[in-house]
Amino acid sequence: MTPTPFLLLQNEGYLMQGCFKSSLKILRQAQTGERGQFYSACFNYAIGLERLLKVLLLLDHWRRERKFPDFDTLKQYGGKSGHNLERLYESARNLFAPYEVEWKPAYEPDAINRDLLGFLADFANGSRFFNLDTLAGAPKSEDPIRRWEKLFYRVNAQDVPGEKSSLTGLDAKDPESMSTVEFAVHHDSC
Repeated sequence: MTPTPFLLLQNEGYLMQGCFKSSLKILRQAQTGERGQFYSACFNYAIGLERLLKVLLLLDHWRRERKFPDFDTLKQYGGKSGHNLERLYESARNLFAPYEVEWKPAYEPDAINRDLLGFLADFANGSRFFNLDTLAGAPKSEDPIRRWEKLFYRVNAQDVPGEKSSLTGLDAKDPESMSTVEFAVHHDSC
């Protein structure tokens, strides 16, 4: 027996909620040197965001066509892989006007928000495999946890300008200015 659309959407909502809640809980409890927590948080958040955006697009298609899109149509919203969060975001962002939801200039993502979305999109599309890919000799790419740290430092600098940073010691040092040895020692000591 095939579940009803309501049940499938309800289950999707529970899954989405679980992804977001677990990612935020993990981030709140994460320790600097415990990289696994950051991988888990990014993984769950990217999955939750992808599912949310796809549900919005599914519901819009149903409202317009009175049927859900087929698999290929749904995949197209997310680009070639079907998982491109930046493409999914743009597709969902385009729903504001048809539903007469005002998009205020203040809603426009700033540079850090765009970079964060890009980070999550890259993570969902492959950088989550950075360790395995690097071991297998894939072309060099940036460590996603290192990239996450850079974003964190930028957010801290933007959101706490002129105030004494809550970061101390090597935590307060911009990761770009750390030597490889400092970076490794910093992570091993945390």
